[in-house]
Amino acid sequence: KIIKRYMINPNKISVINYCFNKSIYLSKKNKDLDELKIYEEEFTYIGTVARLVPQKRIDLLIKSFSYISRQDQNIRLIIIGSGYLKTSLKKMASRYKINQDRIIWVDYTENVILHMQKWKLFCLTSAYEGFGLVLLEAIFAKIPILAMDVSSIKNIIGQCGELVPFGEFKLFSEKIISNLKNSNINIPETYLDKYSPFENFLSHKKLYKIILK
Repeated sequence: KIIKRYMINPNKISVINYCFNKSIYLSKKNKDLDELKIYEEEFTYIGTVARLVPQKRIDLLIKSFSYISRQDQNIRLIIIGSGYLKTSLKKMASRYKINQDRIIWVDYTENVILHMQKWKLFCLTSAYEGFGLVLLEAIFAKIPILAMDVSSIKNIIGQCGELVPFGEFKLFSEKIISNLKNSNINIPETYLDKYSPFENFLSHKKLYKIILK
């Protein structure tokens, strides 16, 4: 949209992938591991990490989860994030007759990856995204992704997940169920290599050389 609005020549546009440094997560000392006691073996967990603001459209995820709740009482939804919509979202869940123990709200954690590793599926229902670092975190945690097809999400998750047209919350719920029953999504070990600090450096170096010619 910006290219069209300002009549920019597409040939003069270069895209540099975001940098994802695995070593930060590998060397990180995890804290407050007691928070992981929320997970129980008899339940299946899906989750998201998002600010509770309009952009993230958590309302769509709650609507989807309401369908799922009717079909399988052993699925739990983890929502990690805080924001001014939390109270209204909780009220919405109640209106959809989702029992309070079915959605677990985590305001903040320094152990995002450890939480993700407890999940069977990462869900993202944003109306739009910039790059979406949380998607790379989900890939690093080796869990499949289900997201709304907006912005650059398709380019980021590639073969590591599935997309649903934006707003199709019932289809989103159906995709969650099918993924939990039989996910065909395989995450390549080397998928995140293209987002490494070194690749990011090479991309910048190449661009600077073009600029300075």
